[in-house]
Amino acid sequence: MINIYGNFLSDEDMLTCNKIIRGPGWGFGFKSDVKNNITPLPERSDYGTENIPFWKLPLGNEDFFTNHMFEIIKKKTEMDFELLEVYCNGQTYGQDGHPHLDSVWGETHTFLYYANPGWNLTWGGKTVFLDLEENKKAEVDPIPNRAILFTTDLMHYGEAFNQFCRDLRTTVCYKLKLK
Repeated sequence: MINIYGNFLSDEDMLTCNKIIRGPGWGFGFKSDVKNNITPLPERSDYGTENIPFWKLPLGNEDFFTNHMFEIIKKKTEMDFELLEVYCNGQTYGQDGHPHLDSVWGETHTFLYYANPGWNLTWGGKTVFLDLEENKKAEVDPIPNRAILFTTDLMHYGEAFNQFCRDLRTTVCYKLKLK
């Protein structure tokens, strides 16, 4: 399940969001848990074993994200969630994410909000979903003020912006559990 929501926040809320995520508190070196997420391929015995670091901004103490935006998410998705975690991912050129699952237990979902103030089709930065059994993929462009909701058992990764963009690719990430 992948649901896409366009024009997710009001202009005022977009400004508030960007003000907070363009501020202090970023740290580098966070990693997705990729152990046992991908079956190693015969031609590459190391495939799926290395965690790739990324930038992260914890947002669990920001009322705008834990209350205001969280209420908007519940209203627009028409789903009643419990908030497990909220943070902002950041990737610069060359920092493609590693294919991973967010969780495989229970009724959990990931909600991603594309927080970049601008984007161009030539910049890349897609969220890529993989179906390894069918050898297929689906891609979602990181259009500003777009959001996606998906179940956490879907294999996915975030592409970094390419060399044509000099900005950090930012997504506000919510880990959610259905009530």
